[in-house]
Amino acid sequence: MNNQGIKIWYQNPVPFLDEFKGLESLIGQTTKSMGRQGTNIDQKWLKQGFFNPTFSYTLAYNTLSQTQRIHAAAREGYDAVVIGNALDFGVREARSILTIPVAGVLESALYFASSLGNSYAVVVVHNQTGQFLADAVKRYGMMDRLVTIADMGIPLAEVADIYKNTDRLLHLFDEAARKAIHEHHAEVIITGCTILSSLLTLSKIHSVEGIPVIDPVWAGIKMAEALTDVHRNYGIEVSRASVYGTCPDWEKEIPPTQ
Repeated sequence: MNNQGIKIWYQNPVPFLDEFKGLESLIGQTTKSMGRQGTNIDQKWLKQGFFNPTFSYTLAYNTLSQTQRIHAAAREGYDAVVIGNALDFGVREARSILTIPVAGVLESALYFASSLGNSYAVVVVHNQTGQFLADAVKRYGMMDRLVTIADMGIPLAEVADIYKNTDRLLHLFDEAARKAIHEHHAEVIITGCTILSSLLTLSKIHSVEGIPVIDPVWAGIKMAEALTDVHRNYGIEVSRASVYGTCPDWEKEIPPTQ
């Protein structure tokens, strides 16, 4: 059994701004607390992209920018990549070009939720995110256990600064979670925002009325560790049979500009 340390590349979905220092610290504290001994997690940001990737075009643009960014992960000695956005955009693309494991935080949270309860709800900060998230859950074939996507009603423009008003954020989450539990009989709650989920983890909020609350950030980290163990000890890599197939010479071939 290979028990050497693990080096994880944690990819944030937007470029860095000075006003994101609080966010970077928040997520950094969460990742540091969740990795096992010997796991080192480095946060990375996009070199270019939109600061609001919750529209079809901006999401597509950031997906490509993110994929190009993480291509360096294996070359720089990382053992695994965690795609740190709750919509999991870029997971398939990253897996198609990397030989090291790639974990999506939403996909990982769904697997944990399915192991902890028979049904789950996702709490998102606003409805637009919820629609993209629902599409991702459908793509994973895991809609049968999803009872509701609860919307907290916070405009995305406010999310990066919302940690400054944590009482309001925690109150809105608690209301949405309790509604999902009482009205939709959710047995597990998944947090559909990595900012919110990191705050909940640091606030030691791991359940609501006895119902487990899953932080997709730690779910992605634990999945990355497990996939790395499997990769190291058994040589198992992602299947190239279809969706994760790698285009031959993709690094050399760039379509001509029209």
